[in-house]
Amino acid sequence: MKLPDIIKNTLNPPIKQIVNEISRGVGAIGVSLGKGAKNNKFESLIDQMFIEPSIAEARRALQIDPTVSSSVLSMVILANSPYKVVPSQGAADEAVDFIEQKCKSWNIRALNSRMLLRSIVDNTCFIRKNIDTVEIKNFDFLTYDETNYNFLPVIANGELLGYKQKGMVYEIPKDWKNKKFDEIANPKGEVQEFNFEPHEVINPVLFEDNFSLVMKALDDVRNLKKIKNMGPNIVKFSQGTLGVEVGTEENPFAPYDENDSYSTQKSKVKKELEGIADAFDKKESKNVIAYSYGTTPNVIGDGKVVDWTPIANFYKQEIRESLLTPDSRFTSAKGSRFTAEAQMGTSGQGAVISFLQDFSVYNINTFAIDHQLAMANYEDSIGKISIEFESFEVEDDKTAAEIGQIIEQLYPSANNDNTLMRMQAFFPKYYKIYQDSVVSEESNLDKTPKQINNQLINGFVDHEDNTPQIVDYWYNKLVKEGIIKS
Repeated sequence: MKLPDIIKNTLNPPIKQIVNEISRGVGAIGVSLGKGAKNNKFESLIDQMFIEPSIAEARRALQIDPTVSSSVLSMVILANSPYKVVPSQGAADEAVDFIEQKCKSWNIRALNSRMLLRSIVDNTCFIRKNIDTVEIKNFDFLTYDETNYNFLPVIANGELLGYKQKGMVYEIPKDWKNKKFDEIANPKGEVQEFNFEPHEVINPVLFEDNFSLVMKALDDVRNLKKIKNMGPNIVKFSQGTLGVEVGTEENPFAPYDENDSYSTQKSKVKKELEGIADAFDKKESKNVIAYSYGTTPNVIGDGKVVDWTPIANFYKQEIRESLLTPDSRFTSAKGSRFTAEAQMGTSGQGAVISFLQDFSVYNINTFAIDHQLAMANYEDSIGKISIEFESFEVEDDKTAAEIGQIIEQLYPSANNDNTLMRMQAFFPKYYKIYQDSVVSEESNLDKTPKQINNQLINGFVDHEDNTPQIVDYWYNKLVKEGIIKS
């Protein structure tokens, strides 16, 4: 069986590929090659970056920053709408029925939600097609984090030859029950490598520069987090510093004997002052503070709290700009429906959602559906059967601005490991619905360990998560409650 060339030799940019040659010819951006005034050295923009644009940092931003997390999840929810299989002229009816059944068995929407989340955060992922004779049975995501588990596209003369994966395999002894805890917690390991043919892996890449949407927001996430971390200290300092004057002009503070040496006198004064300061330092927790005559406390400062909200809001807006999320979704619901629809429409986030859906459609159609048609001997239908995701429309009385406002105001905490708990705060108006239905259905959600199973014959596979179920649940809830309609 001969695979179509588009499947066999598809080239995606190598991870973190370094371009060593720069074209300065026609069409290039004009750049001044001067040496600067008075021999001043030029700075590099890389010197202005605080956070390394890596997958590890992008995933960390998703965990610690509510603006990033809510923006990413809302994009996935809206882009991963229900789909339909659409044949074009010349597609065999038998092939259409076959693909419809395969899409159901593959659980395309679950596949798509994971692919979109990884692509928005990591910019890429590696999806293995588990092939059995003439069928793609299912898909799994191969582990990739740039460090412990790495992937390398192998290219020669412009042709993709395949992929290599490298990672650590840990040895778990058969008599583990007889081993000490620390021995099992720190097992011996060795690096192993696995090879994949080009047609075995789908490698979607959202942006060719290998900078994901989240990576573009990392510095603003860092700045926003620093401001938020300063919040408790800002409030504390606003209470004013308490200055305590000890002694008077007639009765100077002298807790020492006149016969003491200078160093002894200095030591005793310091010790006594520290004791007084300690008593007043915990004044908030005391109802009564006793102090001697000649001790006079005075508040230093005006007691006003610094308003850091505008600065925080600035960085939140910058994060949304990086994530292509319209401001109307995060501002007061007092904004007009026209503003919300304009930003959600074809020129706003609607365009972003369409872009993500086109990205999904291309990868699924080309590397799953067309490949499956070729394997099942439906060559005449290749390129004539595709999936389409439904578009969405915002309702009049419940705009996306309301959704965004809720996200901003009621995001629970920075502990975002559990996506389901994040979604609980996504729409507090429907919190009771969540309690009545989601909690009762929690037993139906997959509960899989977060550890990577690396005792595999061919490749390291990411653990399954419940992201697809959460995305489906909230999309259906939003439709049911009238926030969006499809």
